Amino acid sequence: MTFNQESSSAELQLARGYTTLRALAPAGHLNFVPLAALGNHEIRMVAPAGDAADGPMFWLELFNTRLEQTVDSYRCCNMSDAVPVFDHFMIQAEQPETND
Repeated sequence: MTFNQESSSAELQLARGYTTLRALAPAGHLNFVPLAALGNHEIRMVAPAGDAADGPMFWLELFNTRLEQTVDSYRCCNMSDAVPVFDHFMIQAEQPETND
């Protein structure tokens, strides 16, 4: 098995975010946890709406903080789904903004 520092970092951020989200969501305080900030973008882990057992664990969202709007989002049913999405959002966030 090859050790991948980048992937390991993403997994760690996702695991910490999920733990925080689970602790905050039932109390009704927050429905998202910021995972990373890059320029005008933030990658967020968002609690799913409702309580469905067959629903997603969480959503990942790429959010433009300057425009206050979601740029992209992805429904994650398990943690292994989230790692490549997180990496993709990191790449998207690093791209120059052309439509602002």
